[in-house]
Amino acid sequence: MPTSKQISEPVVESALLSENFSKTILEKAFEGFGILNAKLENIYQSPGVERMFGFPAVERIGKSAMEHIHPSDIQNIKKNFSELLKQPGISKRSELRLKHKDGYWVYVEAAATNLLHDPNIKGIVVNYHDISDKKRMEQEVRESEDRYKRMVENAPEAITLLDIESGKFVDFNKKTLDLFGLSE
Repeated sequence: MPTSKQISEPVVESALLSENFSKTILEKAFEGFGILNAKLENIYQSPGVERMFGFPAVERIGKSAMEHIHPSDIQNIKKNFSELLKQPGISKRSELRLKHKDGYWVYVEAAATNLLHDPNIKGIVVNYHDISDKKRMEQEVRESEDRYKRMVENAPEAITLLDIESGKFVDFNKKTLDLFGLSE
């Protein structure tokens, strides 16, 4: 009697080879990916890229991938692509901001793989993952920590933070120093 693995493998293989299957996966994928040529021009963009950045693929094909990168991120990205172009098959990851068609910046993690040598691809495959929410939350945490720090530093009372296990002071404000006649 055949195992479920033996039965499912041919089904999976035929599905993966199906053009409709591949097309549906590409169209419905939440994340986006594109393919660049050696000049870093867009030669393909998945529908997910349009959902992430608002630009229909027809507006981006043939245009430089560098056009929509935030000015503060461009040098790092150029460096990564320079290294990528020197070594077929390698991948590079980057966090960067790309401009949405509506003018705001989308934070993405991008993974680029040099497949220029692969006769089936002949390009650099770039996968995009939107990390805007993650970046926003990180900023909110930093701002909250800064508010807490200012509140403690400016409090009219002595405030100390003690590590119970070690019995050592971890932090204290200026009022604590004044109370004990100490200086920083």
